[in-house]
Formats: sequence, structure tokens, C-alpha cells
Amino acid sequence: MIVSTPFLVQAINWDPGTSGANGDVVTVKDKHGVVKYSDSLITGGLGHTGLSFDPPLLFDGLIVSAISHGVLYIYLAQSNNLQA
Repeated sequence: MIVSTPFLVQAINWDPGTSGANGDVVTVKDKHGVVKYSDSLITGGLGHTGLSFDPPLLFDGLIVSAISHGVLYIYLAQSNNLQA
């Protein structure tokens, strides 16, 4: 588990980078196992735009249970004192 405290998310963006391959995945869950974000890479596609949440989405903890390649950006809606 990366974070155990609740927080609000404004946006999520996955950048699989140049090593990303067809079928790569990313899955983000809260501490209760509820999937909050999931994406699969399809090479030759138009790229990833990510997701924006309006209103911001409440996460009760954070677990990145799968990421094949790249970097996952999670943009918070407000400053938090996140705790693992």
C-alpha cells in the first residue's frame, strides 16, 4: 500500500514511456480493493489522455497493483498530508 489515508484526486495520467508495449497495463485501487483507474496500452493508438474528475474523486488509500512500464501521475485536488 502506498497511501492509507483518504484524499481527493483531480486527474490521473499514465505515461507508458518509450518502452511501453502492446498490452501493458496499469491498475490503481483504493485500500479496500476498489479499482479507481485502469488502462491498457494499445500500440498504434492515439495515445493516452488520462482522466480528469469533476468533482474530484475520493480515494480511500492507494494501491498501484499493476504497472507494466512508465510513470503514473496522480494530481491531487488539494494539498494533503498523505501517510503510508
